[in-house]
Amino acid sequence: MEKLLNFVLVSVWCSLVSSADLHHSLQSRFNLVENNISNCSSVKPIFEPKNITTFVPDKPIDGSPLLVCRSRESCCTQDMESNLKRLVRKDFQSLLHHSSQTVQGLLATTAATLQEHVTSLAQQSENKTLTLFHEAYKRMFTLATEPILNFYSSLLTYLSRASTGVHTPSNIPSDDATVLERIVSRFFAQLFPLVYHHAVNYHSTDFTPEYKNCLREASPEILPFGDIPRDIALDVAKSFQETKVLLEALLLGADVLNTTDQLMSSGSQSTSLDNCYEALLRLYYCPRCQGLPSTIKPCNGYCLNVMRGCLTQQRANDLDLPWNNFLIETERLVKQTQSGQEHNGIEEVLRTLTSRISDGVMFASMHGPLIEKKVKKFCGNSKLTPGEPPGNLPEDERLEPGVSVVLPGVTVISSSVAPRHKDRSQASDSPLVNQLSLFLDTIAATQARGFYANLAEALCSDENFAETRDTAECWNGQRVGEYTKTLVRPGVDAQKYNPELSWTETDPDPKIRQLSDKLRHMRQLVLSQLSQTNTLVSESYVRNEGSGSGLQPSFVDDDDDDGSRDPDDLDQGSGSGAIPNDIDQKINPSITSSNSNGKTLSETTGAASSHYTPLVLVTIAAVTATIRCLTLH
Repeated sequence: MEKLLNFVLVSVWCSLVSSADLHHSLQSRFNLVENNISNCSSVKPIFEPKNITTFVPDKPIDGSPLLVCRSRESCCTQDMESNLKRLVRKDFQSLLHHSSQTVQGLLATTAATLQEHVTSLAQQSENKTLTLFHEAYKRMFTLATEPILNFYSSLLTYLSRASTGVHTPSNIPSDDATVLERIVSRFFAQLFPLVYHHAVNYHSTDFTPEYKNCLREASPEILPFGDIPRDIALDVAKSFQETKVLLEALLLGADVLNTTDQLMSSGSQSTSLDNCYEALLRLYYCPRCQGLPSTIKPCNGYCLNVMRGCLTQQRANDLDLPWNNFLIETERLVKQTQSGQEHNGIEEVLRTLTSRISDGVMFASMHGPLIEKKVKKFCGNSKLTPGEPPGNLPEDERLEPGVSVVLPGVTVISSSVAPRHKDRSQASDSPLVNQLSLFLDTIAATQARGFYANLAEALCSDENFAETRDTAECWNGQRVGEYTKTLVRPGVDAQKYNPELSWTETDPDPKIRQLSDKLRHMRQLVLSQLSQTNTLVSESYVRNEGSGSGLQPSFVDDDDDDGSRDPDDLDQGSGSGAIPNDIDQKINPSITSSNSNGKTLSETTGAASSHYTPLVLVTIAAVTATIRCLTLH
């Protein structure tokens, strides 16, 4: 019995001690702050512009009824404190937005510059191609206009899909390379009937629609333009896909920052974050309620504990790792795009597209007899419509300097007055390269990689918000003096011991998880472009080719089962199969009209090809002059 009585007495004593400790702990946190306020004149100009009340006391009033900013005397009423709590939430959102808007604006601006620059280059290339056809391939010009416009429009439409990638990311692996190859393939297929009619098998009347359709469908088998469409498709697929992914990454980064701002300002977590807003109120406005002037700012350590606690409650730190990994790879893609502008980058591809299309047309002109042979196999003899072909221009109509030809939806300007384009050697001065350099410099200067992990440090390093000097003349949550409480590290586990906020266990916002998933997915897309090599060759371009990259296999006579060629066929090696790139060589008779056996083109192909040689030489001479003129401009 005596032992039982002793046990009860000890238990009661322990309970009393525990209650006393708890009471002391709570009172030490919410005790009435001793202060010495004579008047509220120093804080009245701070409160009045905020429109939180119609009445700001001239002299201190009893501060004990206040819930957060309790003190013996106060310059705040209960109504003011309630309104200040709502105001501090808006202030917090403004701080977050201010911290993110530099990086957010940089991402959005870089994306806009990239989109605008590529659009401008595509429009310039489109006009150069139209001008080329009007001046050098005059008979085809009118009918070639629509395929040319559709081709460039399709490329720009593909890039415009980058804005939808923010909400609907591309698949991994992406099928974009196939999409782009089809755009190029469709363009050359649409061009083939025109080239065959006007530059290979010339007739005064047009082909029937059925015959044109057969030519288009047989184009992948005939390969009238040699390897040129495939090479263009490879470069277009690589450069446009890389550019689209970069646009998607930049836009997604800006969207993540903007969405995070909105989540932190929304009311969806107002209950669980109520202690955060109370801590912010105590941090920023309680010193004003005590009559302290604006020169007294929160101590830096105090600010860090409050900010880290609030940001951890909102689980913004959960974005740190996926954000950093995403941004690192995006920077690498920016550097790759920047360094690739003179080597098959999108600028180089668009600047050379006109001359490469012309190369394809000239290739078809030079291989007319062999193309005609293949056409007869797939489509039979030419089927013509009666009357003059639509789209033919009078022979004496030339595009003189200063004269424009206007068609529905397009204006073609003479190359002699066309706007001058920058030479490739001046690519470093382009607005795109300059913006990409600014992007890389700013990302490094703003320490954007650790944005979410270092957000509290960024906010508390703003001298307008917190004390940045090593001084005791700062607000420590109770009075002006040194902040001596433990500085807690970021992260959920550490924040459970934050002396400024009582930790409330909450599940991460599903939207934060969605943003993390988007960042991880986009990082994989970016990595796919960084590791990508020149293997974007569609089966539609290679299924008829041999081990080399030349044209030989597609022009082997299908009747020769052993694969040997007709001795009358043009001798082709196993190399590129394309005509020389140097325009001057294209009009050199030793190159354009001789083969490896020393025979001329006429001797090799026989009398049946005699009508091709003058047409080819005239076409090449005209194209050479036009290309030179366009290159100079």
